[in-house]
Amino acid sequence: MGGNINLFDYYGPADAERVVILMASGAGAAEEAVDALRKSGEKVGLLKVRLYRPFAASAFLNAIPASTKAIAVLDRTKEPAAWASRSTRMC
Repeated sequence: MGGNINLFDYYGPADAERVVILMASGAGAAEEAVDALRKSGEKVGLLKVRLYRPFAASAFLNAIPASTKAIAVLDRTKEPAAWASRSTRMC
């Protein structure tokens, strides 16, 4: 029952130019988005963060394809008041 769990799991082509970085439950939907973008010819990948603390910077950098030109980091917030706390910080 004890399989290996990686610190980071990469999903997508080895020559991706754009990589989305995400953790938790949004990763499944992001895989679908990567698949759709790849079907239209985009070189997009997804890096799923499995362990955040302690953060392993060298493993993180090794998990990103060398061909990467742009990175998008997404954060999914599920707290009921998250929209209010973010809007007050922006004011």
